Amino acid sequence: MLFSMRPVFIGWIALVCQLPIQLFMTVWAGGFFGGITKSVFGIARDSNAPFFFFGILAFIGIPAVAYFGKKLNYARTEYGFFEDRLEFEEGFFTINKKVIKYSNIKEITLRKGVFQRMYGLGTVYLATLAAGRRRITTSSTRSASAM
Repeated sequence: MLFSMRPVFIGWIALVCQLPIQLFMTVWAGGFFGGITKSVFGIARDSNAPFFFFGILAFIGIPAVAYFGKKLNYARTEYGFFEDRLEFEEGFFTINKKVIKYSNIKEITLRKGVFQRMYGLGTVYLATLAAGRRRITTSSTRSASAM
């Protein structure tokens, strides 16, 4: 192996990126599960406790799952660069090992989002014939110019 790299995990960026889903799911879970709980258990009509309970649960639970899930995934991911190929494993519950031969790469794209630029990071996309456009990272990695 010539060298290896690991993705960089920045927790507050992970939390900010999932904020729209968190807000939507807070309202949805509060309404849906609160309504079901209120109707099934016959809770008093003027009580909004089930709506608030499930809303708060979703507001706290969704970012916690997103944060720790992404952190565990990043901790497991490593990219190994060899003379003729790139090998990487990603995932936490289900681990996927992938091998991409350099001869099969048709295009390489570097994407730098607003938050990634703050830390000198970016996401590399590889286009191959078999997979079309494949993102080789589930996270940000230090760009070549930042190394």
